[in-house]
Amino acid sequence: MFQKPYKKNVAIAVAIYTSVFVLLCVCTLSINTLYAQRVYANAQQTGVTGLSSVTFPGRAVDGDFTNFSSLNSVVVGSAWQNLQFTGTNKPIASTPLIIKATTSLALFTSMKVQLTNATALVGSEYAFLNGEYTYAPQNISYDGVRLYIGGVAGSISAYFAFFIVAPQINNVSICTGNPAVLTIQNYQAGYTYKLYEGATEIAASLNTTTHTLTTTANLTSTKNYHVVALENVTNHPSGRTPVTVTVNLNPSTPNTSLQ
Repeated sequence: MFQKPYKKNVAIAVAIYTSVFVLLCVCTLSINTLYAQRVYANAQQTGVTGLSSVTFPGRAVDGDFTNFSSLNSVVVGSAWQNLQFTGTNKPIASTPLIIKATTSLALFTSMKVQLTNATALVGSEYAFLNGEYTYAPQNISYDGVRLYIGGVAGSISAYFAFFIVAPQINNVSICTGNPAVLTIQNYQAGYTYKLYEGATEIAASLNTTTHTLTTTANLTSTKNYHVVALENVTNHPSGRTPVTVTVNLNPSTPNTSLQ
């Protein structure tokens, strides 16, 4: 006589757990789709001098974005950590880099950030920015970044570093007086694609969230463009992918008059 209420309660519990599971799956799918073009650093190297240390170094590249490694400077020592991209997708020279790193203690310390290529330092030093920030591109080849702290007493918590994959687009040829349709081969939902000519953004009305981007009509000369991908319309820009639209003269109309 007690079986029916029991079965009813079990059915309710199963329905609740199923709903929660489905909701979590949907949310996870949405997040993964939105961030599909992010590439996170997946390898790391460290170095220290004096009594300084780097603790839990693997946490900065383990895919868990809530934990962190710690670079600890002690008694005029120093500590550094490289965060490196070793996968197939690499940043191009014009790619901005997004880093999350914080500091809560800095007593007579020096903190800086510098790009690396095959772990060697390249380019100019950046001033360390506390929190999650986008570091401007330097138009040089790189595949990682180094965080550094040195001085009497200080620490840096390094959470992650990532970049946005640049759009993949082939050059196209058109006849004069027509628009060009650019196909984004690695298109992902959740990204806005913008068209630039030189440093100038072409009309915002041309921005697209689809896999094709159409230039202005009536092109009469060859154009050199750049295309940029941005998360959520304005966040986290990719590097600039160059694309050339070659404009050819229309074929002449053959003379078909009868003799």
